[in-house]
Amino acid sequence: MIIVKLQGGLGNQLFQYATARALAHHHNTVVAFDARTLRANDSQSAFTPRRYELDQAGIVFRQVPMRDRITYGMESVAAHHPVARLLRRLRGAVMYSERSPAYDPALCDITTSRSYIKGFFQSEKYFHSIRSVLLQEINFPIPTGPYSQLMAAAPSISLHVRRGDYVTNHAARTFHGLCSSHYYRRAMEYAKAKLGTAQVFVFSDDLAWAKENLVGPLPITFVEHTKPVVASYDLCLMSRCHHHIIANSSFSWWGAWLNPSPDKLVIAPDRWFADDQAQQHTKDLIPDSW
Repeated sequence: MIIVKLQGGLGNQLFQYATARALAHHHNTVVAFDARTLRANDSQSAFTPRRYELDQAGIVFRQVPMRDRITYGMESVAAHHPVARLLRRLRGAVMYSERSPAYDPALCDITTSRSYIKGFFQSEKYFHSIRSVLLQEINFPIPTGPYSQLMAAAPSISLHVRRGDYVTNHAARTFHGLCSSHYYRRAMEYAKAKLGTAQVFVFSDDLAWAKENLVGPLPITFVEHTKPVVASYDLCLMSRCHHHIIANSSFSWWGAWLNPSPDKLVIAPDRWFADDQAQQHTKDLIPDSW
């Protein structure tokens, strides 16, 4: 069993599941989830409190058996306790913690069919080998309504503006930073040069800012809903566009990745993190074809 610690929102959880699923495929086993840290973050944390969101993608939550909970320090016995360490040694179990945002090619060799992994794993290199499997397993409800029809009718570009906790949470803002209106204008200019014409569909957790600040050479439609929708609805709508302009956000990263078209144009920001140390390890974050 591959146990993965879930952190962050839907986009981050998809990275963590996809990596664990690739390891489970490699080691011929299954995936289970440690969801203890999705909640109860303090106000100074760089991470916003979350819930299990993979159910929106049709991925059923699998509990970790008690023996494994003790083995990996998920109960009152800490991971460094002699009992837990002895259990891991006897069972050939491994605990892996991501050392940096950079892709670690040794992950498959380090782990076994009994492993606990912790990290964000933000590179498709961890799971590109099972892309076809993931495209079948990640099943969002098919969106209906006028936006879906408009996106299919003509060349369409999803454009994602991520603000939210990147603005309101000081730690998150300092670590992640924000994409500027200048970035989005340059991206639309580049898309127009490559595609000729296309309709831009703007997705954002701050549509007021987007409406005030986004201008460009392509026609823009702001995606608005008359009632609250789950995150997966917008992510699935993004994936149904022909092309993508993403933010420094795992959410729009997955909106682009889940588009199966080999001819898609994906435009991403050069700088993913405001934090200089984290930014140094992002060379494997954006797929080569984007």
